[in-house]
Amino acid sequence: MTTEQTVHPPKDFIRAKLPWIITGGFLLLYFFTLNPWLSLQSLPSVAKAGGWDWREAFSGPLFYLITLPVRLLPLSWHPHALNVFSVIFAALTLGLLTRSVSLLPHDRTREQRQRERSDFSLLTLPTAWLPPLLAAIVFGLQLTVWQHATVASEEILNVLLFAYIIRCLLEYRVGERESWLYRMAFVYGLAITNNFAMIGFFPLFLAALIWIRGRAFFNFRFLVRSSLLGVAGLSLYLLLPLIHAASADSGLSFLDALRSNWNFQRMALSFGLSQRFLILMAALTSILPIFIIGIRWPSSFGDISAAGSMLTTLMFRVIHLMFLAICLYIFFDPPISGRGVGLPYMPMLTFYYLAALAVGYFSGYALLVYGKPPAKAWQRPSPAIQLLNHAVIGLVFLSAIGVIAGLAYRNLPRLRAENSDLLRQYTGLMRDSLPDTPAIILSDNPYQLYLLQAGLGGASSQNDHLLVDTSSLQNPHYQRHLHSTRPERWSVPLQAAPNATRIEQLIVLTNMIDLAASNDLYYLHPSFGYFFEYFRLEPRGGVYRMRTFETNSILAPPPDPALIETNQQFWAAARQPMELTLSHLGLGSIDAGWLGTNFSRSLNFWGVELQRANRLEEAATCFELAGRLNTNNVVAHINRDYNANLQRGSTAPINPDASLENKFSRFRTWESVLAVNGPFDEPDFCLELGKIFARGNNYRQALQQFHRALDLKPDSLATKMWITFTYSRAQRPDQVLEWVANIRAASHREPLKPS
Repeated sequence: MTTEQTVHPPKDFIRAKLPWIITGGFLLLYFFTLNPWLSLQSLPSVAKAGGWDWREAFSGPLFYLITLPVRLLPLSWHPHALNVFSVIFAALTLGLLTRSVSLLPHDRTREQRQRERSDFSLLTLPTAWLPPLLAAIVFGLQLTVWQHATVASEEILNVLLFAYIIRCLLEYRVGERESWLYRMAFVYGLAITNNFAMIGFFPLFLAALIWIRGRAFFNFRFLVRSSLLGVAGLSLYLLLPLIHAASADSGLSFLDALRSNWNFQRMALSFGLSQRFLILMAALTSILPIFIIGIRWPSSFGDISAAGSMLTTLMFRVIHLMFLAICLYIFFDPPISGRGVGLPYMPMLTFYYLAALAVGYFSGYALLVYGKPPAKAWQRPSPAIQLLNHAVIGLVFLSAIGVIAGLAYRNLPRLRAENSDLLRQYTGLMRDSLPDTPAIILSDNPYQLYLLQAGLGGASSQNDHLLVDTSSLQNPHYQRHLHSTRPERWSVPLQAAPNATRIEQLIVLTNMIDLAASNDLYYLHPSFGYFFEYFRLEPRGGVYRMRTFETNSILAPPPDPALIETNQQFWAAARQPMELTLSHLGLGSIDAGWLGTNFSRSLNFWGVELQRANRLEEAATCFELAGRLNTNNVVAHINRDYNANLQRGSTAPINPDASLENKFSRFRTWESVLAVNGPFDEPDFCLELGKIFARGNNYRQALQQFHRALDLKPDSLATKMWITFTYSRAQRPDQVLEWVANIRAASHREPLKPS
């Protein structure tokens, strides 16, 4: 069809008013369950929209453009404003879903065509309100959707665009107005620039459009207009590259930034397509039902016998009811659902949206086929058939009520746990541990820096502290970014010239040592690496002050009693947030899991400090709580078991049981074990960790581990040999000779070998 048509769908309550009622209802629900601040899920979006993330934005130009006004607000308002954006996007998506379900055709099977004779094959039953209402509610109450709807989320914008594109297709099917297809082409172009998954969906939408439009799809004028509008939407690809090209600090040309965007989408799409099992499982409960809905089945399959016709009818009814049951079941997140087999960064909202459309259609099918007799029936149905029809209709209503109640009962407590105030309390502990004077705050975990950035947003010191991502310090662009942010506080190494691509670790470390001469340096969590060959961490509540070692000193001094008492007071004050974290862990909260891991690592670190100060009972308390906060913290479990040995007066090493060995297998390297769990304080493990540091040329950290292993196991010849070897590698001949003499003079249970 090549001209605008004047045919319009019927204007009634279900198609004209119910979508707005659903939109308003979920707007209120989502506002009442809104995240009060931030979540791990929303941190990347907030950092991107608020300009906290120094990295060049290569993807999501539409999200960037829509949320650009947020940057005009005070920093402390950014999380709340972006949360409100998500609520609005989610409510509009549900309104579009309601409208789309009401536009689904019910002429796919012979039985439907016998019962529904409206001009557009739209449901005209008195109960026609149930399918769109049920579809919207099950989608809106699904846990992943609900979570994304109540925090800042780019995914909600993506599913809103997806929903609008489907609505355009269905509106065209009913009214045959080409303007809907032109809108679809433009919005699809925009959606591709913001969401790589729309590239993967493109063949499906193209096939659906050809199926609906038929030969008219190949009309030259229509193809040219649609293509031009699609290209107009795709032109948003140019926005971020233009911004990079205009920025003096970007270091990227227009073409480099454009290629980076395309490469990011290509790699993301390739990764998504490589997850064949995930895509297949999601498609079975989303794309496959929609494919079934799209087919207009013939009235007969060649078998004109009564038995054959009855069998075909029964098969269609069973299949439709089966799909309804499966699609409803998916919203409870079984192992075969998008959430069950998906990944945290692939929330699969579009697949859930398609499943909700299927719920709307199949529930409408059941209400029509079992609730309305054919327009021309040759005979009245028997009492048994009437009873069966009433039973199925009743079952549909009971299932709808049960599913809605079940989703609310199951997901509301989990959502409240996810949208709790835990992250703000944790950030407050970090913020209150910082000094009043300006300091440089470092971390190799961007999420912790984003949280602290948000926590400092409402504080008077928000412009005092400089937050630094240590994992990016070898990037010249990041060095220049820090200098442009605080030119009086941060000097750029000479090697960070505009043509440099990477700064050597030694240069970064030298620059950090120079900065330490005039700035207080703090780390947000226990860590290790080349920094800590020259700096030691001194616990100060929720943060760690970085101090340089005394001249010619290898070992850090033990914490003095005053520092111990200060830290003990901090951990006593942190007990309530940690207990709240424990309670939320049982509800599967992602935030609580992340917090539990961070609390566990810090507690394990402090427990080691206490144990080295011979405060064994207090150390045992730390190790025990660290193991509860993160049941996979194998280091805390080992330290706890060894602490029990020490309290019994034994220094014998422990033998990890099978359960600990299984937990060890989750980590690929010793470095990852240490990074996630914190330090060991058991002689054999200290020895092994020292070997790792020595092989990595981190000699001071290696010697610290060896000396601690020797403190706990004084007769260990292997440890003494490694100490001697490490001093030799560190080019300290005096210490080498001293330890050679020590080995020769001491009597050892292990005989010396000739080598």
